[in-house]
Amino acid sequence: MLRSVARIGTTIARARPAAFQARWRSEAAIADDVDDVFALPFAEVPSMPIYPMVGSLMNIMDVYPPEKKKALEDKGINGVTGGFFGRPFDFLPAVWDLPQFDDILKIGYVGMGKGITGRMVISRDPTEYMKVLRAEGRFPSGAIETQWMMKEYHARRNHQTSLDFWGRGEKWQTIRRLIQKDMLLPGAAKSYGDAVGEAARLASAGAPACGGKDTIHSYIDRCSFDMFSAAFMGQLTRTANPQDPAANPKNVEFCQAAVGMLGLMFPLFNRPQEMIINHASGLKNVTTTDMFQEFMDNGDKCYGRAKEMVYEFKDKMDRGELNELEKASYLYTTFQANDAGAQMGLDEVVEMLALMIIAAVDTTSGYTKWVLTSLAINQDAQEKVYQELLALDGAPLSTELVSQRNWLPYFQAVKRETHRMCPAIATSVIKETAEPVIVSGYEIPKGELVIFDGYSPQNDPAIIPDHAEFKPERWFDEAVEARKGTAAEVIDHPLMKGPFSAGARQCPASRVANLEVSFMCAQLVRDYKIRLADPSIKSMSDVDYRQELTTIPILPDVIFEPRDPVSN
Repeated sequence: MLRSVARIGTTIARARPAAFQARWRSEAAIADDVDDVFALPFAEVPSMPIYPMVGSLMNIMDVYPPEKKKALEDKGINGVTGGFFGRPFDFLPAVWDLPQFDDILKIGYVGMGKGITGRMVISRDPTEYMKVLRAEGRFPSGAIETQWMMKEYHARRNHQTSLDFWGRGEKWQTIRRLIQKDMLLPGAAKSYGDAVGEAARLASAGAPACGGKDTIHSYIDRCSFDMFSAAFMGQLTRTANPQDPAANPKNVEFCQAAVGMLGLMFPLFNRPQEMIINHASGLKNVTTTDMFQEFMDNGDKCYGRAKEMVYEFKDKMDRGELNELEKASYLYTTFQANDAGAQMGLDEVVEMLALMIIAAVDTTSGYTKWVLTSLAINQDAQEKVYQELLALDGAPLSTELVSQRNWLPYFQAVKRETHRMCPAIATSVIKETAEPVIVSGYEIPKGELVIFDGYSPQNDPAIIPDHAEFKPERWFDEAVEARKGTAAEVIDHPLMKGPFSAGARQCPASRVANLEVSFMCAQLVRDYKIRLADPSIKSMSDVDYRQELTTIPILPDVIFEPRDPVSN
């Protein structure tokens, strides 16, 4: 589909009428009845070699052209780290360039996929993938179900509420409804603007002291924690600025443990023996590996501190001692809602809310790091964002600002262009089929894992000839309108627009996370002229990256040069 209009769909689709080939242009044009007639069996889905216990790891590097393969191997990249989880920006375009693959393929990834081969399906056609989403059912699957290490940790620690959240069914639905109520609704998320804006302002002061290549990542992680804490608890935790005396050392340690815990998930995924020893064997309760023990140790630190924070808030609430910022927080409204409806016990609520604090540290910071990188590289774009901020006449980043229609439009285009080129999660939607479904002309049985690749379509030179250029203007209304009816229209599909998944199990804090990324990066541009110390990095393609829970840039020193406060 995506290499050219002439290559839309599978082998069967290519033989169909041109009108059917262009089905992705309008979801209303999906011809399911034609699919039913022409569908090929699952066994015929084009596949990479897949073997028991190792999946496709033995053949991963073979997708690359010889010169690219050598360049990656010279960096120490191998079959374990060179695949679509380890090197998504390299692997995904390379695999789709192979003649045997169009818009769908099978691959083996033991520890995540199905069975002893780790079988899974990757699709890059958003309209076709919507069929998987539409068939989610009442209790849909989600990406977190593949995280065996989190499930094993919660099982060993008797965290039953967390286990229910990692599963499906009535208990999952009860938890989900409670935690998403004041996160996903647009108005609710915007209501946290004042607190998040103030947290970003305080965090920005620490940037000059934390711009070194060894400190910039932990700084942004702490920024994410501070902003989420402001929305979540209405508390200004102030951990980002290392010179801030108000920071609680326990919260700084929490951030370090959360990043340590989540950062081990990818290495655990990439070592099948870890899953066998720690999760799938009969000895799992009496033995462990050093890596998994470190994972659990970090988890204990995280959950201990997170629960402590939530219980302290509830005690303060019961005593009637909360301030106005805390009464406007997510935690306050969630406790009120649960107290009124008695949906869950206090310990259950605390366990779930603790999990949310942990997850917030890493996922938001990955997105923030890429936006900051794109602004530091593209100085013209940074200056336009700065001019947009100057037009606010010093008004704070607040609820009033985000309540305005089309606020900071150029900056929002910068965020969208950054996500197109370097998404924090390249394959952000992962679903298990709830019933048989036909995708790109192949019948996918019930219970198969199907992953959506949202990166490749947006960076395919046959679709976007200038895909390597950083052009926020491509997201202006007139540019979007001009793409309608063309092959490039695919990049405007809703599945492409962000890293927070889709469907009934999309990230419940996605709106708040977007707010945090916007406010943190905007505050930094307002306060500093930002650039990278390495002059050889001239474009986004010059930035190397590594895979943790999210894909993050490997940055040199970042220089934050204070702007004239008078002009702000």
